Amino acid sequence: MYDLIIVGAGPAGIFTALELLRKSSTPHKILLVEKGKPVEKRHCPKDKTGVCVNCKPTCAITTGFSGAGAFSDGKLSLSYQVGGELPDLIGEDFAQELIDYTDKIYLEFGADPKVEGVYEGPDIKDIRKRAIQAGLQLVDCPIRHLGTEKAQQLGAKVVTMSDSTGWIYDAEGIDLAAVKEIKEVKRARLTEYKKYRPNSEYHEGKGVWTVPCDVALPCATQNELNEEDAKTLVKNGVQVVAEGANMPSTIEATNVFQQAGILFAPGKAANAGGVATSALEMSQNSERLSWSFEEVDAKLKGIMENIFANVDAAAEKYGHPKNYVMGANIAGFVKVADAMLAQGIV
Repeated sequence: MYDLIIVGAGPAGIFTALELLRKSSTPHKILLVEKGKPVEKRHCPKDKTGVCVNCKPTCAITTGFSGAGAFSDGKLSLSYQVGGELPDLIGEDFAQELIDYTDKIYLEFGADPKVEGVYEGPDIKDIRKRAIQAGLQLVDCPIRHLGTEKAQQLGAKVVTMSDSTGWIYDAEGIDLAAVKEIKEVKRARLTEYKKYRPNSEYHEGKGVWTVPCDVALPCATQNELNEEDAKTLVKNGVQVVAEGANMPSTIEATNVFQQAGILFAPGKAANAGGVATSALEMSQNSERLSWSFEEVDAKLKGIMENIFANVDAAAEKYGHPKNYVMGANIAGFVKVADAMLAQGIV
């Protein structure tokens, strides 16, 4: 007999069980039911087959212990000012208190102690000043960061990867399954990777951008790629730079890429996939639907293609062809302006 049965071993189910076990004055017998596999056995065959094989009875990506988010880029926002309406319902102070409490639990179970998104340099101060002048609020949002998988799915050979303490280089191509086991199961550092791939290299600190490559994907922290890094990438023959985080390239680095004629995709457009997927999740919930991984991926692909088309068209229309920084800024502004006009605000 069980005192409580919890259906679903995503974060909500796991945290509920943990809280009940820790806070109850009497021991509870809890059954946590999950139709998917344990996280250490959640391996997608697509890594080897190159195509989805429609795993039965459940998809290892969307189902299993720790939830679908176990295979996302894992940005854990640590501010009540982003993410929804909960602060309006329970109060800002209490919402932040709960966030801090939850964050401590993640740290207790091996989360990366490094917090990103708290940079306050002169460029941020300038942006904050201009935001105030425009009647906007610039929200500081510290995050913990846990995208590489999609690059491999598209046929790229990923040769470097970094975390908060160092980076790895594998000339034969990063073994993503090994990285997932290191980071998601063992909660360890990338220093462990050499045990899986003896011919690989591990380097402490910065330096990941010194490796020659065709495509560079800064996907972690703000200002991680600076002017000197950009010059090195250009010198080594980089052709494409696409941001997968919020402003991971400094403005000086961005200028270097643009002046060199590198195809540069700014995070404002290229990093929209996470927000877009959240919107798809909300659509599923509101319509009581359940889409497969492939359906969500196809819808996301359409969204991203549409974003690119809008950015490219805006850059072309306003006299800055192939300048996707300009195109993204203009397309974003026009979309907001059109919405305001449609609502009769202006």
